[in-house]
Amino acid sequence: GHRKIAKLLFEKGHRRVAVPQYKASDARTKVSDLNFSKWGLETYFTHPEQIDYQARSQVYVDRLIDSILKAKDEHGTTAVVFGDDQLAVHAIKGLLNRGIRIPEDLSVTGMDGEPWLQFLPTPLETVGFPVDKAIRKIDRILFDKGACGFHSMEMEPLHGGTVKDLNQAF
Repeated sequence: GHRKIAKLLFEKGHRRVAVPQYKASDARTKVSDLNFSKWGLETYFTHPEQIDYQARSQVYVDRLIDSILKAKDEHGTTAVVFGDDQLAVHAIKGLLNRGIRIPEDLSVTGMDGEPWLQFLPTPLETVGFPVDKAIRKIDRILFDKGACGFHSMEMEPLHGGTVKDLNQAF
């Protein structure tokens, strides 16, 4: 999923992204950073070390917003990449409450492709597992309708309105 998000952000002119769900000390940062750096993006792992990721309280969201805004101010990040859609939506709400316009001031992406995202005032830019393709593939396997290939399916972009195209900005 990060690879698809990285490609999308790069194509839209972003070069510095904040990844707020990972701590700089987290082992997952290496894999995540590699996916972004392959597309020429600089990553800033902004998750405060003292916050428990599992807490997901309002205090957690507030501190996460603080860290995102710090990355924006100090590193010039133009996009924020979340590993799940629900936290991305909480962050959008928190950013809007602080006067940050999405996507004009900061682009936000999620990951999971939650079906309810289309009902938000501004649908979240995210990636999701292509369930409809998976069902067709399973159908072909179960009912022997031809070769299927047994490689894993990749996530696909689900376009919303939370990513600014910096190539179009004047």
